[in-house]
Amino acid sequence: MAIHLFFNLSQRELSDGEFNDLISKVHHSQLPHILKFRQRKDAQNTLIGRLLVSHAFKTILNRAANFEEMVFTEAKRPVIPESGLNFSISHSQFLTACAVAVNGDVGLDVEKITPIDLNIFRPYFEEAEYKSFSTGNDFDLFYSLWTKKEAILKAYGHGLTVPLIDVYASGNQGKVHGRTWHLRTLGFPEGYVGHIATEQVIDNLIYYPLTLSMLAGRTGDKK
Repeated sequence: MAIHLFFNLSQRELSDGEFNDLISKVHHSQLPHILKFRQRKDAQNTLIGRLLVSHAFKTILNRAANFEEMVFTEAKRPVIPESGLNFSISHSQFLTACAVAVNGDVGLDVEKITPIDLNIFRPYFEEAEYKSFSTGNDFDLFYSLWTKKEAILKAYGHGLTVPLIDVYASGNQGKVHGRTWHLRTLGFPEGYVGHIATEQVIDNLIYYPLTLSMLAGRTGDKK
């Protein structure tokens, strides 16, 4: 199956002018979801996520996304019913990404690799999994396994009801509640890790890196 991956790596918090410029491009129905955040970075990532969805619809279906029909699942995942596209949005630090499938479920998770206290994550992993990354504080391995499990849960669609420890992930496959998922490691800039989960093997992964200017509709500007 083919997966389209739209993403933006802004590297910094937007200025007020940049934020206002981008938010003027978003459908009015999405403003409450963006402006409810107290932290600018959270609002920024949500805003960019909506703009990535807009670009996905225009690129793949050659039409605007009908945000007025957007609803949220029990797992708080945004969905536009009967749109013809399934999408999953994830963000970490200043990377925001949206994976899109024309047919089939898709889950995406991205993380910025930063040193953390791995002990607090002990309840989320089997003993062998935990030992694999806790011995020597292997943060790369921890984030790799974490994003695999999160991507599977997002594709499965029951992220809030299934404990992470119940998700098995190894290599390029995973399983939860008897359903098998295929995993694809993403090629993001150094310092970030990400995975996509689908029920079918991904044989075509298409990247769409979008700058802030492209998100604002200024395609000729390289900023």
